[in-house]
Amino acid sequence: MHIIRGEIKAAVSLDDIKAVGRVEHDEDDTMLALLAASVTSEYCQRLNVALLPETMVVTFDTWLCTVPLRLPIGPLSEANAASLTASQTIGTIQAIAPTDLSVRHGERPTLTVNASPQGPLTVTYTAGLPAAPQYVRAAMAAQVAFRMDAQDVETQSRRYAPAYAAALNTRKRVSI
Repeated sequence: MHIIRGEIKAAVSLDDIKAVGRVEHDEDDTMLALLAASVTSEYCQRLNVALLPETMVVTFDTWLCTVPLRLPIGPLSEANAASLTASQTIGTIQAIAPTDLSVRHGERPTLTVNASPQGPLTVTYTAGLPAAPQYVRAAMAAQVAFRMDAQDVETQSRRYAPAYAAALNTRKRVSI
């Protein structure tokens, strides 16, 4: 399986980060934005989720007809499930009819293809939520502030802000 992710955008705003980190000036905005993008990317990759809408292209080298395929990055909303496309490569790319696709949306989406497997299957879909949950945004703001505070420290006793560690370790179900 090969996965191509779209651009992961920061899920927390500079205003939220500045409020948590008690930053009153604009001199560090570039650094804070880079840290916010880094923290969001780390969270998304560790948990295999998309916090904001993101286009995924997944290629399955082998697959079986009528056997559900787990789409590796979720969540997938019902509205986004309708725009999912699939094609197989048999010399040329051939689209699979939407009537031959059965999609289960949710946090861990699956796809069932009712067509004969004749080559690699490529699936394109949009995963993610309209906005990251509040508890995740708050945890990310705390982590960015933690990293900003710890950048001058030679040795760190911990890598994560407590709220961020809790968000990473809590696999809360996200309702979509």
